[in-house]
Amino acid sequence: MSCAVDLLDFLKEFQTAIVGIIGFSGVIIAQFVNASLSRKQIDRNLEQKRSALKISLLAELRFFKGMFERGLSDTPPLSDEESVVGRYKRELSVALASDLGLLERDLSEAVLLGLMVIDEVDLKLGIVAKKTTGEHFVFSAKNWKMRTAVLEGAIGPVESAIEAIKSSL
Repeated sequence: MSCAVDLLDFLKEFQTAIVGIIGFSGVIIAQFVNASLSRKQIDRNLEQKRSALKISLLAELRFFKGMFERGLSDTPPLSDEESVVGRYKRELSVALASDLGLLERDLSEAVLLGLMVIDEVDLKLGIVAKKTTGEHFVFSAKNWKMRTAVLEGAIGPVESAIEAIKSSL
């Protein structure tokens, strides 16, 4: 009985300290739980942003691949005629350039190569075109085959970037 009385006396004497330790421990545990939940929310937001970036890049790459393929089926101009075609300018991926670091390394490499090829198409076509304006290229029958070769060469890397994104989704 003496032991129980001693324990009660001890608890009475140090009840404020005991309550403080228990309360402070609860605050610390709550902070750890809060930090964990916050980190999970940040990870979810980052994954959603990464997914939206992939989908946006996929859409733009598919768009350009389709444009290149349709360009291959364009009817060449007759020997004394000219053909006017639109330029290939990226817009969406340019706006998203600051977010490209969110992609995995291998995916980044494939996507960047695909995007650089699109830019290169515009540069090369500017060189082989008879005339270049801000929005169009003018091709004669003489330089039409070079245009076709440029477009054919671009499809593979763009397709590789598309496949890389699709496999990561």
